[in-house]
Amino acid sequence: IVSLQTRYFDFDERKIGIYRITDDELTYVGGEGFNGSTIAQLNEFGKFVLAYNPEHVLVPKTVELSQNYPNPFNPTTTIRFGLPVKGKVRLTVYNVLGQEVRQLVNEVRSEGYYRIVWDGKTKENRQVATGMYLYRLETAKGVVTKKMLLIK
Repeated sequence: IVSLQTRYFDFDERKIGIYRITDDELTYVGGEGFNGSTIAQLNEFGKFVLAYNPEHVLVPKTVELSQNYPNPFNPTTTIRFGLPVKGKVRLTVYNVLGQEVRQLVNEVRSEGYYRIVWDGKTKENRQVATGMYLYRLETAKGVVTKKMLLIK
């Protein structure tokens, strides 16, 4: 793993998987690295190899909403989320009274990880006041809400 970390600046062990060797080609069959190991259920015979694929698309197993960063923030903050399946997604910022401040995402997205930057502005493009805000991710697979703090 250390040699992979030095070779790839954006190394992520989850991109280590099990590949089937066929006619000098590698075909991904499963698994994602975790804590130095990779596990996959194989339903076929053949030759297999453990390999790192920097192009591998990571897919979360559940809906994920990360803590924004930086937090507290001024003037912008980044919100990351992950989707296990393709579907309709809504990511909305609310004030502490539960009033919608701005909708950041409202569309169908494929499975995978995403990063959204919020500029601290309302849907009318006005700067919001210092204070606590909530951001809520809604999908068919679940709803997650987190808090963030804007300090001017």
